[in-house]
Order: sequence, then C-alpha cells, then structure tokens
Amino acid sequence: MTKFRKVAALMLCVVMMFTFASCRTENENVLVYTDQNGKEVAIRSALYMLYQIDATSQYQDEYDEQTTTSVETDTDTDEQVNYEETSIGDKSYNEWVQEKALELCAQHAFIEIDFENAGLTLDADAQSNVESAIEQQWDSYSEYFEKNGIAKSTFEIYITNLYKRDLLFDHYYGKGGSKEVSTDEMGKYLLDNALLVNVLSYSTVTYDESYNQVAVDEATVEANTAVIKSCIDKLNAGEDYASVRAYYFKAVGEEDTADVSTSTAKYPYATVVGNSDTGLSTFEKYDELAKVEIGKAAFFETDTAIALMQRLDMNEDLDYCVESNKDTIIHDLKDDEFDELCNTGAAEYDCAKNDSALKFYRADKLQLETEQ
Repeated sequence: MTKFRKVAALMLCVVMMFTFASCRTENENVLVYTDQNGKEVAIRSALYMLYQIDATSQYQDEYDEQTTTSVETDTDTDEQVNYEETSIGDKSYNEWVQEKALELCAQHAFIEIDFENAGLTLDADAQSNVESAIEQQWDSYSEYFEKNGIAKSTFEIYITNLYKRDLLFDHYYGKGGSKEVSTDEMGKYLLDNALLVNVLSYSTVTYDESYNQVAVDEATVEANTAVIKSCIDKLNAGEDYASVRAYYFKAVGEEDTADVSTSTAKYPYATVVGNSDTGLSTFEKYDELAKVEIGKAAFFETDTAIALMQRLDMNEDLDYCVESNKDTIIHDLKDDEFDELCNTGAAEYDCAKNDSALKFYRADKLQLETEQ
C-alpha cells in the first residue's frame, strides 16, 4: 500500500523555516463540517495551517511547471521566486492557496466521516505504522512546526488522516471494492505507459564524506563503458541475459547481489520503467528507450550513469508486472477520481466558516526564511 503520498509535498515546504505572527485565540476552530447525520469534524487553526503549507507547496509546484513550460528558463540560476507576488490564471497567491487549503480541509473531513461510515478501523499493525511515521517526521521537522504553534498532537491528526485516506482508497478501488480496478485495466495502463527492460548500469559519480557529488575518474568510466558496450554486442548477438549479466559483474569487479531464485517472472531481472506522467520508476530518456526494438539492447548515458538497457516484451510477463506494481498503477489511474469523490461527498456537508480566522490565516503571513 502506498502510504502518506502527500507527506512529501508538505515536507518540501517545511524544510524552510517559517514563523506566523499570531495574537488570536490559540487553536480556534476555523472550519466545522457537519454531515447529514450530524457528525462533525472541526478543523482547528493549527491543522488549517498544515493544510495551507501543503497548499503552498502545491502552488509552487504548479506555478513552476507553468512557468517552465511557457518560457525558457535557466534552471541553473539561484534566483528565488517571490511566490507571494505571483498568480496562477486570475487567482492571486493568497486566493489560490486558500482555495486549495479549503479543498484539502474538506477532503480531510470527508475521509474522517466516510472512513467511520465504511466501518474501517486502524488495526494494530496500521496504528504502529502511523506512529512510526509520526515519530520519524516529527523528529526531523518539529522545530519548524513548534515555531508556528503546531503541536505534535495536530501533526498526529494530519498523518493519521493520510493513512485513513489510503485505507479508504483501497476500500473503494482495491480488491473487492465497489470501484475495483480490473487486472485488464491495469495491464492496459502498463502497456500504454511503461516499458519492461533488463538493465546493467554503472554510476559515474560517487559521494564524499560531506555527501558532495564527485565524478569517477575518466579512465574507469571509459573501461566500464567498453564493458557495457561489449555486453550490448553479446545480447544483440543472441546471448542469454543471465550469462551476459554474470560476465558484466565479473568484468567490473562487483558482486551481483540480486537474488531471483524464488521469482516466478519470465524475466526475473527485469524492471518496469514508466513515462514521466506515472508514479512508476521513471527514466529521463524514456522516449528514446521506447524506440529500441524489442529484444535488442542499447547504450544510454545520463549525467550520473552509463547503462545497457534491453527492451523486453511486457506482454510476455504482463500478469507479473501488474501484480508487482498494482498499488502504484491503481493510484495513477484513480487518484484524481478519488479526489473528486471526496470533494463531491464533502460538498454535501454543512460547513461553518470562521471568516475572521480565514482572513487572518493568509498564506502571505507564512514568513518563509530559507534554513541556513
């Protein structure tokens, strides 16, 4: 199960220190959602700020994407964007972030209520996973939250809701769910958006004690390039991949740690590579890889590696590939639909808004300072 898919977006924003000048009542209700049966979910100010931080990160991602696709930019520049002075479409920074934060809060309420209505619970293993995630993230980012008056108890509510979200998603789209995704649909998705490849790669960079990237010496890279190209020749001449793989590791002086003794796959060493629109493992030269003839191998080079990639016929191993990647595939296929399901469900709730609080807790009051 793909847990905490949205935590990363939040943390990308939290790695910047922020302070929020506050003189309002501590942790007041900003929003209160009530369903048709009278069940209530209150969003207090600290939780609302967490969702604002999440929304701020999403704003930055969308703004950056629109900017880079509309104009040519120098990706090496250190110039910082003042997002508060930007807009997306006809919506200002504050308007966009608040609208997204309200959507996220409504989804939070729907998850809490629908999770209970579905009769779902967090079993002991699930609760243990939640607690572990909370402790790990809190240890890393607690000082930033606490500076803004966000207590660990509020962060626990946020993380627990994300876990409930994944369980509810599986309740709908997983095996036996009312919206179960069929194996055929998952298989078609893979065939349309991914490739099956055997890979032999050599990293052309290492890292020093300070985790700074250091280039491998040219002579070593040249020697291993020659090894990889000889492996390509062997494969394209019809030699078996397993024997070529053994030759490769012996030639570069490394141990092959892959254990495929229990694999049921036709191509036990193969990996699924998705295009950039998927949540699968991706490859920056996917389009070029897709042009390689099935059964043939080709040489690829990136900024950090050299590699042999041999295209395989995914149809010959499709069931195994689907089973190995089904959680990612289902989320790729249905995340947007699930968001809409949550939005539609929450729209039926009564929402009492604290307009004064909403005006006070604006995105531009999150004073971001890059951590030194």
